[in-house]
Amino acid sequence: MLNIDASNGGGSIVRIAVPFAITKKIKIKINNIRINRPKPGLRYQHLVAIQSLCKITDSNLIGGFIGSKNIVIEPGTNYIGTDSIKLETAAAISLVYQLFSNYNIMSKNKIKIHFQGGGTHTNWSPNIDYIQNLTIPSLEIFGQYSNFEINQYGFFPKGGAEGVFTIENKTNNDIIQFDQTNVTPSLKLIALISKSLKTKNVGERIINEFSKYLDLGEIKYSDFSYAINYVTTLNPGASITAIQYNKNNYSHGYSVIGSPKITSEDMGMQLYNLIKDNTTNVSLDKFLVDQLLVALVNSKFNSYIISQKLTNHIDSNLKIINELYHQYDRELKIMKIDNGKYKIYSSQIL
Repeated sequence: MLNIDASNGGGSIVRIAVPFAITKKIKIKINNIRINRPKPGLRYQHLVAIQSLCKITDSNLIGGFIGSKNIVIEPGTNYIGTDSIKLETAAAISLVYQLFSNYNIMSKNKIKIHFQGGGTHTNWSPNIDYIQNLTIPSLEIFGQYSNFEINQYGFFPKGGAEGVFTIENKTNNDIIQFDQTNVTPSLKLIALISKSLKTKNVGERIINEFSKYLDLGEIKYSDFSYAINYVTTLNPGASITAIQYNKNNYSHGYSVIGSPKITSEDMGMQLYNLIKDNTTNVSLDKFLVDQLLVALVNSKFNSYIISQKLTNHIDSNLKIINELYHQYDRELKIMKIDNGKYKIYSSQIL
C-alpha cells in the first residue's frame, strides 16, 4: 500500500492522489488531509467527488466522512463512467470537475457527471466562466476535451446549480510548449449576475467602472469585448471574470465575486487592479499553471510551461506529482530562467 502525507497541501493533493491510485490500481492511504487548514480534513465537495469517482470505478473508499483526515482507496476493476451527484451546499462545481479531469488525463476513460446543487461562482475556486474559457481550451492542447451544459447557476450561500459535464481524451503525442509571448492579447469580460439584480444595472455598472480605468491606457489590448448575462439563481449573486487571450495560447483570467459589502463599482475597480498587478508575458496565469501540472507530467517528455512564479500551491502539487510518478520514471523538473521566471518541464527519470 502506498502511503501519502498530505499535510503540506490542501484538497488538490486528494484530487491528484485519488485518481492516480484508481488509475494505477494501487491501494493508497492518504494521511493528514488538510491538517493545517482552519477546518481540517475532507470538506463536503471533496467527499462527494471522491465518492462519485469510487462509484463509477467500482472502488472502495474507507474513512470517507466530512472532517476525515485519513482515507484509504482500494481500486476496483469495473468501470461505469457516468454518475449523478447531489450537492446540498454551495460547494464549488469546478473543484469537483478537477478531480474527474485529473482521472481522465490519467486513465483516458470517458466521463459524464450530472450535478444538482453546488456553486458555479464561488470564492477560493475558479468559476465556471474561467473553466470554460481558459482551463478547458488549455487542456484541449494536451488532448482532453470537456463540455459543460449549465441549466442553472449557483452562488454562495444556497448554491443550487444544475447541469452536466462530459470529459473525453484524444492523446496528443506532440511536445507541448506554453512559453512567453510579445503578442498583445485581447480582453473579454464576462459578467454573470442574478436576475434579481437586473433593475439595479449591476452588470452594466461593473463594466462601466472597469472601462473608466481601462481608458487610462496603462494596459493595452488588441480588442476589448464584454458580455452581461442575467440568470436565475436561488439567491442574489454577481461575478465578473476577465479573460485575456491571443493566438500564442496566452491565457490569463481573473475574477471578482460580489458580496453585500462591496458595490458594483468596487468590483470593476478590483478586477482592473488584479489585471494590472499581474501583467506578464508568460502564456499562463499562476492558477492555470497549477491546473495543468497533471496533464504536463502525462505529456510527451520535454513539454513545458513557463511560469511567472512558483506559488505554494504549485510547489505542493509538484511535490505530490513527483512522489506519485517517480515509480513510473516520470517527473516534473524546474529550471529558473530569465527575470526570475520558471520553466516547468516533463522529464524521464534515467
